[in-house]
Amino acid sequence: MIDHHQIEELKKLAVATSSNLVQEIFDLYLESASSSINKIKSGLSLNNVLEIQRAAHGLKGSSANVGAKEIAHLCTQVENLARTNDLARMGVLIPELERVFEATRLELNSLR
Repeated sequence: MIDHHQIEELKKLAVATSSNLVQEIFDLYLESASSSINKIKSGLSLNNVLEIQRAAHGLKGSSANVGAKEIAHLCTQVENLARTNDLARMGVLIPELERVFEATRLELNSLR
């Protein structure tokens, strides 16, 4: 689920700055990721592909930054399905995104 090399780089930066940087980044990420997933679900229920694309794109970038590579990969798929207006396939992908997010949340919390 997580790119541990990315996490180690964040931890090195935190040590260099003598801060709780990693914990703060994880907290911000988890909060914004949850909000983005809710926006994707809302966009799907409203057939609003623009909202879905924006939320998926933002979540993809923030996920890559914290090493949540599987979420970033799923967001790429969601973004592509939104571009082609394939809401049916996207409806199948959203529960997988939620499952992976929950697993990622647990893993990030264990790395604090």
